[in-house]
Amino acid sequence: MTQRSVGPNTEARNAPSAPRKFWVVSTGEPLPIDGAGTRLYRAGMLVDELIRRGEQVVWWTAAFSHRDKRLRRPFGLRSNVRPGLEVHLLPSLGYQRHVSVRRLLDHAQLGWAAQAQWRRGEAPAAIYCAYPTIELASAVRAFSRRSRVRYVLDVRDLWPEIFERGVPAPFRSLARLALLPYAHLGAAAVREAAVLTAPSEEILEWAKRFAGRTANAGTRPRHHRRPATAPLRGWCPSHY
Repeated sequence: MTQRSVGPNTEARNAPSAPRKFWVVSTGEPLPIDGAGTRLYRAGMLVDELIRRGEQVVWWTAAFSHRDKRLRRPFGLRSNVRPGLEVHLLPSLGYQRHVSVRRLLDHAQLGWAAQAQWRRGEAPAAIYCAYPTIELASAVRAFSRRSRVRYVLDVRDLWPEIFERGVPAPFRSLARLALLPYAHLGAAAVREAAVLTAPSEEILEWAKRFAGRTANAGTRPRHHRRPATAPLRGWCPSHY
């Protein structure tokens, strides 16, 4: 009688792999909890793709809706939004004007709240973070350094340079000086990302110049352009 030898790891090799957990860190976009028929944007399409692949997602975002200029209630974890997805609403003041001190305070609060939340709990397999905001991207960078979890940074706008451009020419030097802390935090977050993505080649090239990234950087960064409204089916954090 012939017996087949079965090694101790045979069952483990044949068992289906457990779902991995990814974080999506993005503010300013519609959420699945915003109501029936809500059209999801760039981060939302990535969430759909990850869940389609059998992964689990925690979406960290602001309690304040940038689009509707209202506070979502309540703050905190919204579990079981759909199978495989949790949405965590971070405290944020909210604002009515796009250029205002209150918006700066709102973004600072988001960064502080994220860092406080991420000091506890299980680390994800990888992180996707939208840029801006600078404060959330900086919080992701700090968490990445502490936990050694790599992150993808999706650069969508030219912060903080875009604010300098809006200042009359005679005062731009002063504006540049005032924005130096933001420039330092933003460039560091862009520089240390494992992967950069952007909605256009122009923004992607700006991000690389802004952070001084080159093809020979120590992390061997990968750069990808993806249309802002196209499903990210050719890319997800699990590739990296």
